[in-house]
Amino acid sequence: AVYLGMIPAAVGIGASVGLDLFGADEQPQFSVRLRMPEGTGLLETDRVLRELERTTRAIVPKEELSTITSYSGLLMTENEWFIKSSVGGLVVDVVGASDRKRTVDEIVSSIRERLSKIPGPDSIEIRAIKGGPPTGGDISLKVQGASLPRLVELTEVIKADMAKIEGITDIRDDWIMGKKELRVEVDSDRAALLGVAERDVGLTLRAAFDGIEATRYHDADEDVPVLVRYAEQQRSDLSWVPR
Repeated sequence: AVYLGMIPAAVGIGASVGLDLFGADEQPQFSVRLRMPEGTGLLETDRVLRELERTTRAIVPKEELSTITSYSGLLMTENEWFIKSSVGGLVVDVVGASDRKRTVDEIVSSIRERLSKIPGPDSIEIRAIKGGPPTGGDISLKVQGASLPRLVELTEVIKADMAKIEGITDIRDDWIMGKKELRVEVDSDRAALLGVAERDVGLTLRAAFDGIEATRYHDADEDVPVLVRYAEQQRSDLSWVPR
């Protein structure tokens, strides 16, 4: 009887005080999530990551900063992991709360604008790491319809409108464009005059972009192949190809 009588009292206290089963305690850490255009090479992703790290170190005072860990080719979110060359991130550890005057959220706010101006990324997401179970964004919208081009158009309109609202940051969508594709059509008549078979054109293009093994060398007990292919600039930017 005593226990049953306590239940209404407990409910009343909970309603008046408020209850948060998963309180988000501040952790001395925040993450910077980088998403480059789909198909971006690992070297370019790593270059942008180094710029993000350099800028962060330049803004956050040394007395607040502990360590910065960067990783290319991997992106860990609350819902899933991505392993591809166009993603990466930073994990920034700051000193304990008793050794700094600003909160982690205030530190994040101080670097957000500068990081967002670094050219190259599709999106940069900066999040203070909280305690408790994983959570997604504070605001989530789903756009549905039959026409994909129209959905992409509406998504951009929504993102632009949200960007005008004070307090909303790190706006992004999960629509991933596929890799750019270059279709090569061989002029059969001209190729025949030059004595070049269409198959030779295909093999040459494959060698130029994927590489062809030229030789091998021995490194200790390992047999290492040497590939010859176009430089990264020519493989990632096809503006030099006649259209």
